[in-house]
Amino acid sequence: GHAHPGPTRLDGRAWIRGHRLRLEENYTGFLEDPAGGDRRAQADTRLEVGARGHLRWAGEVWGLRALGRVRHTRGEALERGLPAGAPATARRDHAQTLTAAGAGLEADAALPADLTLAAGARLDAWAVDLRDRQAGTRADTLSWAVAPRARARWGVVDGLDLFAAWGRGLRPPEPAQSLAEAAPRPVVADQV
Repeated sequence: GHAHPGPTRLDGRAWIRGHRLRLEENYTGFLEDPAGGDRRAQADTRLEVGARGHLRWAGEVWGLRALGRVRHTRGEALERGLPAGAPATARRDHAQTLTAAGAGLEADAALPADLTLAAGARLDAWAVDLRDRQAGTRADTLSWAVAPRARARWGVVDGLDLFAAWGRGLRPPEPAQSLAEAAPRPVVADQV
């Protein structure tokens, strides 16, 4: 059978991540402008700082895990049209700040017949501040959602385990959705 590792364990991770994209497209035909062409330049820069960790308490038959994470992302996105012989025109000019935090609990139990069951939930909350500098508009939203999860493991014979899991994954709304909707909903995906 599988025993729970140690009575108490703390794990954590912190990170700083940067992203920079510069892209220029020049379509051989045209999509929008037959006279000037559809040359475009895109720039996307982001800086993210975050941390996550979990603390696990375990007994002979049961285990309890507390999870936590936080991240802050600041970024800008610019897209310009570059028509031949004309000044560049901005098509998109966004500045975005995203702060996200989550906390959760998960409990598991080792049952007879080498069966382990686990269930838990995580509460995620995020604040999005998005400015469309071209249109002069701003979206400022605060949202939250609960992400449940469950899993089972059965040790059929030595060296062969059957495993099943279900969970709901969440992520903050996309920037365009934040500008278009008064109360944008998170992007939800069930994982099986």
